[in-house]
Amino acid sequence: MSIIWPISLVQAKAVLFDLDGTLIDTAGDLVGALNHVLQSQGKAAVPIADARPYISTGAAGLVHFGFGLPTDVPESLALHKQLVAFYRDNLSANSHLFEGMDEVLDTLDQQKITWGIVTNKITALTKPLLKAKGLLERSHCLVCRDTTPEAKPSPMPLLHACQVAGLTPEETLYVGDARSDMQAANAAHMVSVVASYGYIHEDEDLDTWQADAVISQALDVLPLLALGDN
Repeated sequence: MSIIWPISLVQAKAVLFDLDGTLIDTAGDLVGALNHVLQSQGKAAVPIADARPYISTGAAGLVHFGFGLPTDVPESLALHKQLVAFYRDNLSANSHLFEGMDEVLDTLDQQKITWGIVTNKITALTKPLLKAKGLLERSHCLVCRDTTPEAKPSPMPLLHACQVAGLTPEETLYVGDARSDMQAANAAHMVSVVASYGYIHEDEDLDTWQADAVISQALDVLPLLALGDN
């Protein structure tokens, strides 16, 4: 899949990224945490490829995938807590920037283009991961699930990020790999960009996400930005 938006019309001067499945490939550690919980309950581990599409639904979605339980029953909640506890202690060993993302971030820094992160991951899990990857101090803003009263698909976290970083929403890209990311970006009047390389079910119809662009690799972000005009 390639860029499908008329990129010559884009004049974005800043970019905000979702975290899991967009900026960093965290599947190795998140599915590792799920498999730890599964095996602790006498169940077989699952392949990373099978679990990847459920990562965007968070730890609750992974537990639902692994155990087939409703997310609101006591047993599921206990497994969720166990998964998060293990993940907190093992959240960066097998996580890495998506291919090409290091070049994207280097280019943004060199061009003095503001970039930040807006994620539905909680702060206690996000900051240690970003610190381990050398990104915590590099990003101009960080908005987590517990930063604002509402999380994505509400536009509130994205608008808060703009306020913190001094950005205009209309000149800002938001890149994410979930329908809720596009809903939030569109409601915030940002340029909405789907990272199709992320954690997306193969049967998803991305045309129904009403995004402005779909990119198949991290480097496709760069043509959407007004490089050299800052």
